[in-house]
Amino acid sequence: MDSIKYQVGSWLKNREQNAVNSDIDQRLTLLEEKVFKKLKGLRATDAQRFLLFHYMKGLEPIIQRSDISQNQKDLLVSLIINIDQDNAKKFLAELGKKVKPKLETETNYNFLVQQFASLGLSDLEAKAEIILTKIRAEKEK
Repeated sequence: MDSIKYQVGSWLKNREQNAVNSDIDQRLTLLEEKVFKKLKGLRATDAQRFLLFHYMKGLEPIIQRSDISQNQKDLLVSLIINIDQDNAKKFLAELGKKVKPKLETETNYNFLVQQFASLGLSDLEAKAEIILTKIRAEKEK
């Protein structure tokens, strides 16, 4: 008899705990939906993160260091801006070139113009807008 009472009591306790857990789970799901919807709008590609960091003069101190190898520079950039190391290597190599097909895309520069405008960085917005205009003109040829 005690065994049945224990099982019923245990079942009721578990049922109450399950209801609490379900409520917590629903609230957590709702919060995640709200947070992740906002984060989706703020996501940037590796190239866009690299370009933002470049325009904010974050790359200059790394590039100018002569006491570390190029591989170390690639790794350092990839760690700082959270991009793939191979992409960091490709993007750093492109900086010194006249033509930058991996970086100078319409999508990347649309993103930069929008971000600089929203941050009120009109000087950087103007620079990005000039390159965007050049990209569009090349596209029309």
